[in-house]
Amino acid sequence: MEYSLYPDAKTDTMVGEVSEALDWVLDSCGTKFDGDETNVTLIGHSAGAHLCCLALLKRTKDASRKMPRQFVGMAGVYNIERHFEYERQRGVEHLSTMERAVGGKENFFINSPSAILRAYMLKKNMIFKELVSHVEEIDDTAKFHGDEIPNRAGLMDF
Repeated sequence: MEYSLYPDAKTDTMVGEVSEALDWVLDSCGTKFDGDETNVTLIGHSAGAHLCCLALLKRTKDASRKMPRQFVGMAGVYNIERHFEYERQRGVEHLSTMERAVGGKENFFINSPSAILRAYMLKKNMIFKELVSHVEEIDDTAKFHGDEIPNRAGLMDF
């Protein structure tokens, strides 16, 4: 799928276009292409991974929106603040369009899938801890094979 690029569009427009394209695929695959709308995989790379992930997170707010069966995001920037700091340490933050594409540093959080998920998990975890307050020990330090990549992406910060 195609989406508008910066400077012609900012992240919110790009996410909307990705979501519209996903609507078209999910609505058309069974009727126009004899496909299975329940077996669609959304795949994105780099900025595409970031935009697809944001589109999926925004779609969760509307239960009537169809969702793909799975999502594969490769080499996406899932924590913009962390990535911007990495760029700053390398002295290239002014060359990057990331800050301008999201509309400024004040929008890093709302455009960072890992930050959105972290906030959700913290809220969910608080509810979970209340429900299981009678359990004395919950092992939340377990590490799984493959944790290094999501850890570097900022997905394990909760």
